[in-house]
Amino acid sequence: MIDTTQYPPVVTEYTPSHRDPVRQLWVRRFGRQPHIDDWLTSAADPNRRVVCFVALQEAEVIGFGIARHVSVEEATTTWPADATLPASWDTVCELYLGVVDAAHEKNGIGRRLLERRLAWGWGWHADGATATAWHNPESRDARGLLAAAGFKTLATADEFYSDDRECPVCDNVCRCAASFVCRQYRRDGDRGGPQ
Repeated sequence: MIDTTQYPPVVTEYTPSHRDPVRQLWVRRFGRQPHIDDWLTSAADPNRRVVCFVALQEAEVIGFGIARHVSVEEATTTWPADATLPASWDTVCELYLGVVDAAHEKNGIGRRLLERRLAWGWGWHADGATATAWHNPESRDARGLLAAAGFKTLATADEFYSDDRECPVCDNVCRCAASFVCRQYRRDGDRGGPQ
């Protein structure tokens, strides 16, 4: 059991010093992710439209989340045709990768990382936020967290990840399903931030 007297952990922006612990956490939980180094390099660039937040308990990385500010077309390139976003949307905050160390789940860390990424997307004036939620049959996945934050499921695809990515569930080539979700940012004058 985790000593929760050290909670809440610090959630801060990623720096290059976090690279190895972030990569190790992802691989430990989910296997190889061929593009993570590119995403982390982008997140360290001050002129970027990519961000990574890390959750730290003392100096240990216990979670992270990556988001990017992109066009609707870019965010939905790999989505099935029946997962369409509102026609009025131009840009979104795409929640790209996120993970919390298994020993630290159910302590609100995923929620805090999600809130920071949503606030970041709000700052870029995105119309909404999107995510592709992996259906992990062996551990917690993001569907419950996203639903609690007001995301709506637009579509689900069986064997969405059937490509060359390694999967800790499927013994190498992934055959897991995914849900495609979104939520709109509210922009009324009385309330700041993503509602």
